[in-house]
Amino acid sequence: MLVLVDNNFADRHGMRAYLAASRSNRAVLPSTVFEEWYKAKSPDTPRRVQQIVCSYPDQIFVLKHTRDLLHMAGEPPGMLFRLIDRQQTRDFAPYCDTVINAPMSPELEAHFAMHQANAQDHVNALLPEAHKMMGLFETWDREFTGEQIRSLRGIVGSGRMLSPELQRSTVEKAFRLGGGLSVAHGIDRAKIPTTDAGMANLLGVRYGFMTVALYVHMRSVSSMTPTSDKRVLNQLMDLKIAAQATYFDGFMTNEPDLDIIYQIGLGIVRALGGYSNCGRGRVSHAR
Repeated sequence: MLVLVDNNFADRHGMRAYLAASRSNRAVLPSTVFEEWYKAKSPDTPRRVQQIVCSYPDQIFVLKHTRDLLHMAGEPPGMLFRLIDRQQTRDFAPYCDTVINAPMSPELEAHFAMHQANAQDHVNALLPEAHKMMGLFETWDREFTGEQIRSLRGIVGSGRMLSPELQRSTVEKAFRLGGGLSVAHGIDRAKIPTTDAGMANLLGVRYGFMTVALYVHMRSVSSMTPTSDKRVLNQLMDLKIAAQATYFDGFMTNEPDLDIIYQIGLGIVRALGGYSNCGRGRVSHAR
């Protein structure tokens, strides 16, 4: 089993219990999780929170950087190899030995300072995107009815199908978002798949599904409405992680709201015939 984990699960006892239960339990770390760890002001923090994953390095896989995944083709064959950064996965155990478990040194302090600055720059650059997303939600308030929002939220755990009209409206929004994101990252429009299933396999489109899912959940739970820039940013980063998790055999998070958002988005992916469970029964550690 190969699951993707977010940072609030990866550095807690649930992660240790999952990895210790069986050597066939594997975990994927996305680049966003490393950024969350590295943006801490003290190098002691990322070293401390990575102690658990570094105790089971042969069960850890490292995902490619988001910008690389956005260029990923939508065809299922070879999907796992396009998702996983095999070099970083091979180097994870040495990384633990030389960076996480090694005595602190001036060189390591400089290493963490560089990554801290890069992570903070990345987070700061996301704030305009996060506010743009909130503006988009205000537009969607004029396009989705309350009944449609309840129908979308109702697909979680029910196996219920959406009406053709609602499914098409939802898909068009996600495709518009994902297609625009793909083109913005330099993907030739001619190479974007033309089938629903092929489009549903693009990470940019899965971001679109998760954006719809976040909107649906936010409009269903009043406490989800962000009240600060930090909260808006966190919601954007969470949905990016959840979108990447849809390719794997599961998603592990300690945040119930995020799990619901993931389940809504995954339901839409599967309704279109998108690819998931890509690690099941076929994953081996790259060495």
